[in-house]
Amino acid sequence: IQGDVTIIFHVRRNGRVDDLSVLRSSGHALLDSMALAAVPNKLPRIPRKIQNSELLQQITFHYRNPLVSSPMLAPR
Repeated sequence: IQGDVTIIFHVRRNGRVDDLSVLRSSGHALLDSMALAAVPNKLPRIPRKIQNSELLQQITFHYRNPLVSSPMLAPR
């Protein structure tokens, strides 16, 4: 299987990760759960010089299987 998963979450000032969810599914539950599991419950604290009390993060994971040909990845 292969696909792209976009996740979104908030990082609080103390580094706590909240509201972790899949924004755009790959269509494969396994890949979606792997993307969610890749984010730890706690990240480094937000530096004091940054005024925001939280940061919104959006990350896209690209899972590719080298045994599956994809027209998007074909050489030109």
